[in-house]
Amino acid sequence: MSERAVSEVVGFALVFSMIVAMVAIVTLGGMGQLQSARDFEQANNAERAFEVLADNLADVHQRGAPSRATEIDLEHAQLFVGDPVTINVSGEDTSGAAPHPDFVEEYETVPLVYRTADGTRLVYEAGSVFRMQDDAGAVVQSAPLVLGTDRTSIPLLVYRGPSGRSVGGTTVLIRARHNQTVLRQANTTGDWDVLRYNVTSPRYRQWHDSLTDRSGVDSCELHPGEERVSCTLDAPPTRLYVTTVEIQLRLEK
Repeated sequence: MSERAVSEVVGFALVFSMIVAMVAIVTLGGMGQLQSARDFEQANNAERAFEVLADNLADVHQRGAPSRATEIDLEHAQLFVGDPVTINVSGEDTSGAAPHPDFVEEYETVPLVYRTADGTRLVYEAGSVFRMQDDAGAVVQSAPLVLGTDRTSIPLLVYRGPSGRSVGGTTVLIRARHNQTVLRQANTTGDWDVLRYNVTSPRYRQWHDSLTDRSGVDSCELHPGEERVSCTLDAPPTRLYVTTVEIQLRLEK
């Protein structure tokens, strides 16, 4: 009788252990899937928010608005000002006959980076929006360049912000205020034989993908050692305008 009781207890313990183990496996697996789904959806929401941010900032650098503010949800995420990147535009007269000398316009600008718990990053950089995962990434929105044979307009968007500043919490307000717009180059005679657009950034490969697909771009070359992409534009346009637009950024919780 006692042996039967012991056997029943052992059997119950084994069955109970199996049930607990199965519940634990299902729970852990399900939680992991739920976590992944939540992170993925959060990144999608951040992507849409950055598209809104890019449109609001376009109001400032393209449409003359003095300022704009964009609110972004930061649940389980972080928003920060990234390290500066460099944008360079140059024109060259290979014949030496043009009345306008060769020029180089180069400026630094800071990107805004939204990073989720799983490491996905949305980056707003000089008018472009990229979605990054580790070193790979996709172009969400391209820089606002006008590249045509009749008219080429290249705005150099110079964002100033508190370097390294980061915020967390529930929401953040991104304030952008127009400081100044300066016309750096203006030409209506098509004097320059070669025009180049260069970007030095950790996301130089995404810039390459973005620029290579643009009409008005002849070719782009990657320089991995310098984290730089160098693009040659098509035949010089009849009218060329290069401007710098300086915008002050502020992050508020």
